Amino acid sequence: MDTQQQFTLAHIEWLMAQGNQDIRWQHQRLRELQRTIQRQQKELRIFFLTVDALQTQYGRQQHTNDQLTDRLTDDYADRTHTLQTHKHQQKRDEQQLGQMEKQLQQLRHYAIQRRNKKAKRERQYHEVYHVPLVNIQYKKKYMRARDKNDAVEQQLSELHHGMDLVKERLRYHRQQGTALMEQQQDLDNKRLQLADDSENLKQLMTTMKQAQSFWCQFDVYHIQPCLDMLKQQQWDDGLWTQLRLASVDYEDTELYGRHHWDHTSWDVKFECTHCRTTTTGWPCLDKVRTTQLLCQPCYKDTRTSMIVEKKLGSLGAYLSPTNDQHQPSKDRLRLSALSTSSSVSIPSLISSTSKSTHSIINDCKPFVKKMKSALAMNQQHKDTLHPLLV
Repeated sequence: MDTQQQFTLAHIEWLMAQGNQDIRWQHQRLRELQRTIQRQQKELRIFFLTVDALQTQYGRQQHTNDQLTDRLTDDYADRTHTLQTHKHQQKRDEQQLGQMEKQLQQLRHYAIQRRNKKAKRERQYHEVYHVPLVNIQYKKKYMRARDKNDAVEQQLSELHHGMDLVKERLRYHRQQGTALMEQQQDLDNKRLQLADDSENLKQLMTTMKQAQSFWCQFDVYHIQPCLDMLKQQQWDDGLWTQLRLASVDYEDTELYGRHHWDHTSWDVKFECTHCRTTTTGWPCLDKVRTTQLLCQPCYKDTRTSMIVEKKLGSLGAYLSPTNDQHQPSKDRLRLSALSTSSSVSIPSLISSTSKSTHSIINDCKPFVKKMKSALAMNQQHKDTLHPLLV
C-alpha cells in the first residue's frame, strides 16, 4: 500500500517534535495520518470481501470436484465389475479349451486308427475286386471303414472350429481386460489429481480464512482504536503517550501480518464474473456488486461505469432514505462475518452523503453522459449473471 505516511513510532515522535513549533501543522499531519489509516482500513475490508467471494467460488469448485470424484468412483467400480466378468469368462474359456485339447488328442489317436483301418479295407477290397461274392463282402467292410473315418474327420473339423471360437473369445477377453485396466489406471490418475486439487483448494481456503481472521483482528483491535484516538481534538501528554504505545503495537502487528499474510503476492485461480475466464493472480472486486470478482482487463474496462453507478446509487440512497430502509441494497459493502461480533462499525467506502444535494448533483454532472451506457452495461451484465450470484 503506497501512502505518504506510515503509522510508526518514529513518525509519531517526529510529529511530536515538529508540533512543538506549530500546533496547527501538527493537527493537519494527524488528520493526514488518519486518512492514511482509513485508506488502509478500506483496503483491508475490500480484502475481506474478496476472500468471501473467493470462498464462494472455491466452495462451488469443491462441490464440483466432489461430484466429479463420485462419478469417477462409480465409473471405476463399473469397470472393475466388467473386468471381473471378463476374467471369469476368460477362466471358463481357458478350462474349456484345456478340455477340448485333451479331447483333440484322443480324437486324433482314434482318427489315426480309423484311417489305417480304412486303408487296410481299401487294400483288401482291391485285392479281391475280381472275385465274385467275396468282393461284395469286402466292399461292405471298406464302406463301413470309410464312413467311420469320415465321421472322425468331421468330428476333428468341428472340434478345431470350436477351439478356434474359444481362442477368439480368449483374445477378446484379454484385449478387453487390458483396455479396462488402462481405463482404470486413467480413472485412478484423475481421482488422484482431483484429490490433490481438492486438498490444495482446502489449504488455500484455510490460508485465506486465517489471513482474513488476522487482518480482521488487526482492524478491530488496532486500526479502529487508533482512528478513534486520532479523532480527538485536544492533545495532552497522556494522549500522546497512548498514541506512541498504540503505534508500537500497530507497527509490530502490521509487519508480522505483511510477512505472514501478505495477499498481494498470492497467485490464486478465480473466474472473472464478466468475461467468464479463469485467471491466475489476485482478483479485483466489483465496486458495486461486492460478491463479484473481476480480472484486471475487465476491471479497467468497467471501472468508470462502476464509479458512475456507485455515485448514482449513493445519490438515490440520499434522496430516498425511506425506500432505502425498507429495501436495503444487496450490494452494500459489509464487513466479513468474522468481525460481526465486534461492535466496530464499518465506515462507508462510498462518497460521504453529508454533502448537500446540490453539491452531489454537481459532482455527478461529468458522468451524466456516461450514465446511459453504464446502465445498459449493467442490465446486460445482470442478464448473464451466474444464478448463485444474482
